Amino acid sequence: MKKLLLLIIFALFLGQNIYSQDLGTLLTNVGPEYAKSYLSPFTTGLGTNLNSGWFGGFDPSGYSKLPFVPHFYVGVKFNGVIMQDADKYFSQDFRATLPVGGVNRDVILKMTNASTIFGSTNASVGQVYDASTGTNLGTYTTIGGVTDSKFVPLFVPHFGFGTLLGTDIMLRFSPGLDMGDYGSFTMIGGAIRHSLGGYVKSMPFDISAQFGYQTLGFKDKYHNKFITGNSMFVNLQLSKSISIVTIYGGAQYENYSVDVNYNFSVGGYSQSVSFTQKGENSFRGLAGATISAGPVHFNADLNMGSKFSFSGGVGIGL
Repeated sequence: MKKLLLLIIFALFLGQNIYSQDLGTLLTNVGPEYAKSYLSPFTTGLGTNLNSGWFGGFDPSGYSKLPFVPHFYVGVKFNGVIMQDADKYFSQDFRATLPVGGVNRDVILKMTNASTIFGSTNASVGQVYDASTGTNLGTYTTIGGVTDSKFVPLFVPHFGFGTLLGTDIMLRFSPGLDMGDYGSFTMIGGAIRHSLGGYVKSMPFDISAQFGYQTLGFKDKYHNKFITGNSMFVNLQLSKSISIVTIYGGAQYENYSVDVNYNFSVGGYSQSVSFTQKGENSFRGLAGATISAGPVHFNADLNMGSKFSFSGGVGIGL
């Protein structure tokens, strides 16, 4: 039962139709340039999700003359990114050393509509040409996607504590989620938010600034870490409470990058691969609302940036 629940969580994290191999194992079959194109939508989608859900839900009072006003929030945030059709496939030529006819050769691998991590789970097939003469040497089979989906979801536990002189903190973590043959995933992050209401008392709404940082890691089924990610964001938040509804919005600058490390090994040829890849997401505007029914808080917002995304949450807070 525990393993089934973990696989369900992993499926929700990546999408649907889990591939029979873990991502770390799949990458060992392709070189660095191929891996960059294959992983690019994943890097952007994951980064967009990680930097979502930091508005709304936990809405303690603004700046107070009292040094400490106790507030807390315990809940779950759900973040989702809508990818485009173009994120599922790529076409590119690669120079690589590949086994052709049982012999490792210097070749040009031409891939047309090859699957990214979010493309078809069927293995992609490309044309191989001799790098020196341009002679067509036949076809070469690479890898398929992990999940055939344009939707990238992420569920995370979310905690909030405050307020000290108008400042509160938020935390997220997923400590060592072991997914058996599919590897493991860890994440930890936090944010600090400060209300500016005490300095701009004439404003008709609450205004605050926030900074956050997160780190995560993926390990393959052999416990080798092959992806390490880091994200950072800063934002300006505006909010207005009307009865049980708090309307909020704002703007956010963000960045996200991953360090990828694995060993490319085919046909007796081996190469250590290491590269850094940045997500496309850098700026977003968003708007949403929180509904408070006693200690229970529901929130949802829409985000417009390099990718369209949305976030929702439910939690208990006082």
